[in-house]
Amino acid sequence: MVYEVAMSFENSTKRKIKEGDHVGFTPGYEEGFNDPAEEGVFLCWFGVNPDNSALLGKLTFGGPLAVDSSNKLTTKWGYIKAQK
Repeated sequence: MVYEVAMSFENSTKRKIKEGDHVGFTPGYEEGFNDPAEEGVFLCWFGVNPDNSALLGKLTFGGPLAVDSSNKLTTKWGYIKAQK
């Protein structure tokens, strides 16, 4: 399964992220029992899952944050979608 997510620029600059820093996240799935439109996968950036702590994840930054979006996942994915 592939997750495509975004973290707001404001939150990433507030923390002064540097190489080796990490943020916790929890992958999850919403069944959509209350509202079928809410069914789907999601990431909780708080890194807390009271139901199963084995599902916790950690995103570690390996270098400086890039602000150039050319040839990155989101622009490449948009280009691939546009080719259909």
